Amino acid sequence: MTSKIQAVKTLIVRVTFFLMKKTLSLLTQISYLLNDKLAADSSMSVSKLSSVLSAPKKERSDKSILVTTFELRFFDNCLPLLKQIRALGITSPIMVFINGNLECMHNASLRSRFVQEISLLSDVSIICCNYMAGT
Repeated sequence: MTSKIQAVKTLIVRVTFFLMKKTLSLLTQISYLLNDKLAADSSMSVSKLSSVLSAPKKERSDKSILVTTFELRFFDNCLPLLKQIRALGITSPIMVFINGNLECMHNASLRSRFVQEISLLSDVSIICCNYMAGT
């Protein structure tokens, strides 16, 4: 039974990593497409795009972004993803759910550094768990 649980955990980690890589790749492609659109379409001026992206929150979509992560992915995957989302001009609120460790307590200094980095980004909220891990 324990080996089956470990296999499922490994599969979840692999799928999560794969999805994060695909998301980052798609965001990069959107960035390139947006830049091509600005260059090709003279009616879509940079100032017009800027005004759309900086619209007051009440005029924005009610959509938000949820990112789940855990300690091993803080700085290699999650933080670059969050920075890329903001660099693309996406202003939707972001919620970061930090899964806990199943077999030990979290690394307080690592989590503290991660939270400090996230706090530099606008409109990002954090939810942390000690032991619970999402599926």
